[in-house]
Amino acid sequence: MNDDVKEIRKNALDKNIPIMQDEGIEFLLNFIKSNNIENILEVGTAVGYSAIRMASISPLIKVTSIERDSTRYMEAVKNIINNDIHDIKDIPDDSPSNPSIKFIAFVTPTIHTIVTI
Repeated sequence: MNDDVKEIRKNALDKNIPIMQDEGIEFLLNFIKSNNIENILEVGTAVGYSAIRMASISPLIKVTSIERDSTRYMEAVKNIINNDIHDIKDIPDDSPSNPSIKFIAFVTPTIHTIVTI
């Protein structure tokens, strides 16, 4: 885990933002590696901590992560960009059931994230 990701973790814990506990994320990362998982759907991006951790395993891994809280969404965008993920596309959702939802897609060799607000 690089220093940026350690800082994301520390800031989330300081702000009581729910992120995966150390044992849980380590189990998940080992499971992904040992089973050659390449496509991951995460519901609840929070600040992007676990999505970044999962995507960093291999350039073959594509993570799709969904977040509805606008504050956490903005924090996740910042954190993902700060981890050298720069290709960002806005994809509006025309769903009549929730017209306020917007999707942001992040696409790089290691991560594909959809974050909603």
